[in-house]
Amino acid sequence: MRIFYSYSHRDEKMRDKLERHLSALKQSGVVSEWHDRKILAGDDFDHTISEHLEKADVILFLVSADFLASTYIREVEVKRAMERHKARAARVIPVVLRPVDLKGVPFQDLLRLPKDGLAVTEWKTQDSAFANIAQGIRGVAEQMGKDMTTHEGPVAESSIAKEPVFIEQQRSLDTGVADEIPIRESREVIAMIRRPESPGLVELLKKEESSDYLESSYTVRRKDVRTMAFKVFFPTSQGKSGGESLRVRVELRAPGLELSDSPMMVKVPRGADTGVLSFLVRSETEGSQTLKVRIVCDDEEVVSNLLRTKFVHHGGPGPTGPGLGMRLEADENGNQILVLAETELVIRLVGKKIVHRYMEA
Repeated sequence: MRIFYSYSHRDEKMRDKLERHLSALKQSGVVSEWHDRKILAGDDFDHTISEHLEKADVILFLVSADFLASTYIREVEVKRAMERHKARAARVIPVVLRPVDLKGVPFQDLLRLPKDGLAVTEWKTQDSAFANIAQGIRGVAEQMGKDMTTHEGPVAESSIAKEPVFIEQQRSLDTGVADEIPIRESREVIAMIRRPESPGLVELLKKEESSDYLESSYTVRRKDVRTMAFKVFFPTSQGKSGGESLRVRVELRAPGLELSDSPMMVKVPRGADTGVLSFLVRSETEGSQTLKVRIVCDDEEVVSNLLRTKFVHHGGPGPTGPGLGMRLEADENGNQILVLAETELVIRLVGKKIVHRYMEA
């Protein structure tokens, strides 16, 4: 069941508290929520609100004096929500946050939450009020589910029984970072969301390491990969299999470090893995660091992985520092040489020229 919040930003803290009380319904896949704080940078504000308002199964009016005083809410959200409610394409539920006179409003005759329409702020505790609201919304969701399962024949576009179904699937989050990173240089932190049967990052890095090419695309090695299993709930149309995907936010958190490309919005396909997701991390100072890669859906953390790395003056494979099996030395004339231990090849750096020779066994 898709919920749309229509509310005044002055009531945002109370909306947040209601969201927390609906967490059990979200985690079990019964409901999903949307409000305008989920609009991304660059999105068209009016179009995005209209799009989610049209898709909603339940529209919650978080009623207060500020809600009624908003011209945008009254002329855009309330007007269209009531049209959909009268057409039985959605259900409007007024939730009274603070005492207010509702005589003459378009939804004055609708049954309100919490119980008896008593405003949340007038309850002995707000938690008791929000728990009562959550119970009421659960009842609506259960009734909609029954309507859908008992409905015979095709579901009309305007029928409120048109209820989304969520399919539970297992996924794994693969993440990795090199165990050592040179300071003042950027290195990648990679991630992939994959199906349990997929080899994921380990197989990809195995192919990279066994390649005939000297330079790998990634500085991460197979041993650096960490995996965490989790569940996801894919929305479907009337329970049918299809090409639906789930949109999540993938974040890299590393306090005190320079990050790029975080967060990123990712579509998780139902029948495939995501591509390799790559963030960049950089540090000006030496020392060990803990990085956190997490997946967020509907503002709830679904899963996270912790990674450890060490920032050093030299170390870790990469384009500007010695890689695995390499070391920097000075020859008898003080010139720097790069020694590839495995091949016993010495590269002598003389000005801008590169002269190489094989070491005698």
